[in-house]
Amino acid sequence: MAITTELTKESDSSVKLNISVEAEDVNKAFENAYKDLIKKVKIKGFRPGKAPIGIIRKRYGSAVSADVLNDLINDSFREAAKEKKIRPVNSGSLDGDIKPIEEGKPYSFSVKVDVYPEVELPEYHGVSAIKNTYKVTDKDLENELIKLQKRFATLEDVKNGAVEKNSFVQIKYDVVMDKEKVDKLSGRNFNYDQESGSSYPDLKNSLIGKKEGETITVKSKMPENFPDKEMSSKNVEFVVDIEKIQKLILPDLNDEFVQKISSYKVIDEFKEILKNNMIEEANQKESIDVQNEIMQHLIKKTKMDIPKSMIESEIDVMIQTFTNNLGYARSTMEQYLESTGKTEAELRDSFTDAAENQVKSMIILSEIEDKENIKATNEEIDREIQIIAEKYNQPPDQTRKILEEGKRMSGIRYDIRKNKTLNFLEKEAKIKSGKTLNFSDIEKNRQQH
Repeated sequence: MAITTELTKESDSSVKLNISVEAEDVNKAFENAYKDLIKKVKIKGFRPGKAPIGIIRKRYGSAVSADVLNDLINDSFREAAKEKKIRPVNSGSLDGDIKPIEEGKPYSFSVKVDVYPEVELPEYHGVSAIKNTYKVTDKDLENELIKLQKRFATLEDVKNGAVEKNSFVQIKYDVVMDKEKVDKLSGRNFNYDQESGSSYPDLKNSLIGKKEGETITVKSKMPENFPDKEMSSKNVEFVVDIEKIQKLILPDLNDEFVQKISSYKVIDEFKEILKNNMIEEANQKESIDVQNEIMQHLIKKTKMDIPKSMIESEIDVMIQTFTNNLGYARSTMEQYLESTGKTEAELRDSFTDAAENQVKSMIILSEIEDKENIKATNEEIDREIQIIAEKYNQPPDQTRKILEEGKRMSGIRYDIRKNKTLNFLEKEAKIKSGKTLNFSDIEKNRQQH
């Protein structure tokens, strides 16, 4: 396709492309579209594929024009990006009115598109970092086994009983401030976990000993960092109706339980494997901490103008992950927003800094990959597919086919390159020994983030 492209730089991360397509290429696009259509449509009085193009044009001209215009814009945009050697973040947006396209005439349009920012990398060899050590004890193993029991536990309704320290309580509550009900903070069908008490901690002790059907009033104070600034640090009252009390029934920790949740037959063998996995996780966390410290150093030293669209896309991913994690904790996004008083917009804003950090990290790693010629080899891709296949108990060939059809192979290549680059930076770093920490600190760190 013959095109003429004029590029205007609007910022370090955004450009405008004025693209012109010659009349000859416009005609070719129409001819190809009509040829394809003639093969598909049935016109009364004509054999398949034999209808005159004039009739086809008269009946389907507007639909063909729309398809041609869409394909021509997409194809010429890709050609223009390649010609001008830009790396678009997305497909861009058309600038100005969309003109109709006509056979035999050239076509021009303008598109604004975000591009990967220009980056000048700092020195990334020999970055200083501290490596902490995580130790795994028998107590840590015991805690992990209890977590497994809770994961496969069932909830049982408690009739004629009272709330205990490990109960799950379904409540309805209203928040009252200055004798006025704050509707936006009211909660309905809210599942309160007595053991963690993470949502509104003041309710934890007040619910102990109470029974289904009771109503209690609890004096409390909203957190200083509460998202709604009008409510932060304010004295309030919770008027709580106890609708249902449930208790967690843990499965027995024995051979039968192990056989149900794993491929192992004996509890002692399972414990040994679990502890080895915990030690491996601890070793991985030690490396991750070092790599994170290196990346934070590089992010601070690297200046770049990041397109807002890249940050928004990363926030979308983070929100989806957060929603999934709420589901694992037997909660919903609606319940979370109710309990915190946040709006969806405020929640998105709270992810902005982390998303910007993640995008900067991705761009820096990509630049280092290019400079160091770090690639994903066929052997590494095959090994990753083998790991996925074993996880889902399916043949590697079938796994590869599923990944290719789902267009997920590029993600696998990206992860391999990313991990190789991080390992490269860690190997090149100047590392000093740090503190010895507990395995439980890994989980605490995970909850904080």
